[in-house]
Amino acid sequence: MMSTISEMDGKIKNAYAEGVRKTNPCTESIFVPEFTASPHPRFLGLAQSIRERRTEKVQILSPIYQDVNTNKVATADEPFPGFIYGDAMHFGMGNSCLQITYEAQNMSHARYLYDMFTPFTPILSALSQAAPIFKGKLSAHDFRWKLIEQSVDCRTKEERNPASKDYIHKSRYSYVSHYMSDHEFIKDSDNDTPFKINEKHF
Repeated sequence: MMSTISEMDGKIKNAYAEGVRKTNPCTESIFVPEFTASPHPRFLGLAQSIRERRTEKVQILSPIYQDVNTNKVATADEPFPGFIYGDAMHFGMGNSCLQITYEAQNMSHARYLYDMFTPFTPILSALSQAAPIFKGKLSAHDFRWKLIEQSVDCRTKEERNPASKDYIHKSRYSYVSHYMSDHEFIKDSDNDTPFKINEKHF
């Protein structure tokens, strides 16, 4: 009887997932209906562009909190044992955050302001670590940025492969690698992460 219930439960979940996926032409998510996104065309347009450029759905993995009862077996919901799996931009961009747009006097001023905000990032990140639960499961970390970063990662397989000549070392939404101001206190400072430049587009 238990195996029959378990089999039925699996079939229901698979049917639900397939039903959700069919209503999600932009993300192809099996978890989140697209109607939950903002109606502004930018959001689902971005989700579709990311999936098409990447040539597959995004793969968002958050380490699951491990205790004696943690299920470490692959399932349809969690195909990556030890992780909570998300397959749509919703899992990252659906996390609440404050976004600020500011106007600068010119490009030099904008770059200076960008650099001045940079040291605040780790401080504010530490103060805002308040997202420990995803898909109803307790995560081993509570910082939402890693999910946001993965949810908009439009790099192809080659661009995500460190051995490839086309390797790009991070997602389009990611941490700051360089100061960029031409201010005297910054322009001669060490930027220890090398720039990767696409010569054609540059």
